[in-house]
Amino acid sequence: MIDNHCSSRIAAVQGVSRGTSARMFGGPSPSSPTVDPEDRDSGSGSGSSAMETRTTADWKHEVEEFRQRLRHSEAENKRKDAIIESLQAKILKEGELLVRTENLQQTINEVFRRRDDPVLGAPENKVRDIVDAIQQWLFLEGGNLRDVESLITQYCIFCRSIGIPVDRVFIAGMMLHPNVSAYVWKWEIGEEFNEHEVPSSAFVKPNYNPEEPFALLMEGRAFDYRMNAKSDNIPKGCAWFRESKYQDYFALPIYHQGEFKGAMAWSTRSNEGWSKEHIQIFEHSLAALSTVLRLHTNEIVLATLVGRLEEEVNLQTQELAATNASLEEANQRIILQSQAQLKNFAIMSHEIRTPLNCIVGISDLLLNSSLDASMKESIEMITSSSDLLLAVVDDVLDYSKLATGNVKAVMRSTNLRTIVNTVASSVQTKASLSGIQLRTNMSKELPDMIQTDGRRLQQILYNLLGNAIKFGKRGEFVDFHIDMVHDAETTTNAVQFSVKDYGKGLSTQDQKCIFEPFQQAASNEGLHGGTGLGLTITCELVRVLGGTISVESEYGNWCKFRVRLPLYADSEFASVVNDSNNNEEKTLTNPSALPDNFEHLNVLIAEDNLINQKVLRRSLENIGIKNIDIVDNGEKAVKVSATMDYDIIFMDLQMPVMDGFEATRIISGRRRNGHDAKFPVIAILTAHAIEDFQQKAEEAGGDGFISKPFKVDTIKNLFRRFQLQTTESCQL
Repeated sequence: MIDNHCSSRIAAVQGVSRGTSARMFGGPSPSSPTVDPEDRDSGSGSGSSAMETRTTADWKHEVEEFRQRLRHSEAENKRKDAIIESLQAKILKEGELLVRTENLQQTINEVFRRRDDPVLGAPENKVRDIVDAIQQWLFLEGGNLRDVESLITQYCIFCRSIGIPVDRVFIAGMMLHPNVSAYVWKWEIGEEFNEHEVPSSAFVKPNYNPEEPFALLMEGRAFDYRMNAKSDNIPKGCAWFRESKYQDYFALPIYHQGEFKGAMAWSTRSNEGWSKEHIQIFEHSLAALSTVLRLHTNEIVLATLVGRLEEEVNLQTQELAATNASLEEANQRIILQSQAQLKNFAIMSHEIRTPLNCIVGISDLLLNSSLDASMKESIEMITSSSDLLLAVVDDVLDYSKLATGNVKAVMRSTNLRTIVNTVASSVQTKASLSGIQLRTNMSKELPDMIQTDGRRLQQILYNLLGNAIKFGKRGEFVDFHIDMVHDAETTTNAVQFSVKDYGKGLSTQDQKCIFEPFQQAASNEGLHGGTGLGLTITCELVRVLGGTISVESEYGNWCKFRVRLPLYADSEFASVVNDSNNNEEKTLTNPSALPDNFEHLNVLIAEDNLINQKVLRRSLENIGIKNIDIVDNGEKAVKVSATMDYDIIFMDLQMPVMDGFEATRIISGRRRNGHDAKFPVIAILTAHAIEDFQQKAEEAGGDGFISKPFKVDTIKNLFRRFQLQTTESCQL
């Protein structure tokens, strides 16, 4: 039926369309007469003469008019095609509705036929047939409706169409998901459908009236509930029942998997009220109705959960963004505070080192002079105390730099054997004073040149060996082993440095916290000086170099530290930069191999502090230098160096008028341009121990960097380096 009906409607519309289109393009209309071809030919002569009198402009005008009519016709055709498509869609929709109506009417007719049948119309059969009809409608039609409102509305209309006088239906139901609110639906004839959400707590005591019908059903005090207009005990919450002149009311609970999920009530204004058959129909059809209803409520649950999830995600995203912004702001504050803290430590270090330079320098000079035993002991105590104070200042400054992330590794091609020999040679002197012998063993498998930060590696080894000598036992050994090992986790080779002393060792508890800042072994606390930062600094430096550090000990007998660093042989490192001015290689040069011959050197000192001027002058005079000039600012140093030939210029960084950076740039620039016949070595002399100053000094053109306080040997080593460089230049 639907196909024939729709086809006829569509064909009618298409026929109208074809007739309209034909007329628009000049075709014959049903009401216009046809013209015989011979009649058209008979008028050709007069037409020909008319055409001959037309001008070119007339033809162009006529062609343009024809084009406009053609464009107008095309636009009109498109508009009419759109109208046709709309009509076709409407006809199909009406056809579908008609089919559903016919199906529904067939079901109703079948119900009435069976009701009027003397055999099939028995009460028990009539109830069964109506229940079957309701269930059939619910599962075939109700499940396809768009929402709960449509379902309940159509259900009520269907019930009324088969003779059930439903005037009001009320459903209150909790969703299957516990986090979704409950819903209340009410259909009443002649009234607008009512739907609203209520919190799930509405079904929890004491949030409801225990005497209401749904409360009795929920609490299990009744399996159903019925009241009519003759009842005397109508609950207070059901005043609407009398006000709206309802005659009968019947309610049933809705269960799902044995759990109460709501209730449904049918009300009627019919004077006969609900019959026994009506009640049976409600009881037997409720399960199907609640099942179909649950299909629609599941969509509500899903939409609600998705909406809430989106809200929660958006809220959490906003909170996360706010937290990240707060963290970023806090991080920036921490960075600024750390930088300010590091700057304060640097200033404190500078202020401590300046007077300490006088103490260390003068004490060192006195130790090299003729003193009696008592005076020498006193000076040694001053020197030892100043060394300890300097170590404390260095540790605090190093820890501050590491804690603020201001220490980075500079990986360069480095001579491993030279580093080991230099460190071992330097530490052996200190070990001898403590009555300890250093035993060094380096594996022949290790390459000579590796890629590492040589200065950081030296600092690590100095700290470990110094610690071993500090806590070692007089008359014993300190074993210093360097081996190549295979790292099973990374399947690569590594270089391992082991330092073992035979002192008191560490307890198990001390081993757990030995790398923590400001921590010292409980058994050694108070016996030795220091800040408790040495091993913390060492551990951080090892981490900067990409390695690991560990400790093991037998309390009372020995203690052993192991440092394992990735081994990159020079040939394996892809990005090796050949730097002829590699400062690491300069610092690894063994200066003691050269003879001391400094008398011929001409030296310029640029230093504004009078005490430091005197300390440096006396230190230079102590090693035989006599040609010494002193200026108190950078500008004077620039002027004097332009007229005098100096071998070495000691340049302080902080000076009035012109600082050491600017003076160094000018003098080194003059040297690069070839204006000076002699190239002086510029040694930066400063109480600042931060790497930034050393880097800036090198960028300005400085050749060496000496931190205050310094000793005579520091100056000797600098001069020896200078002699080595000039010798190599001559060989070239």
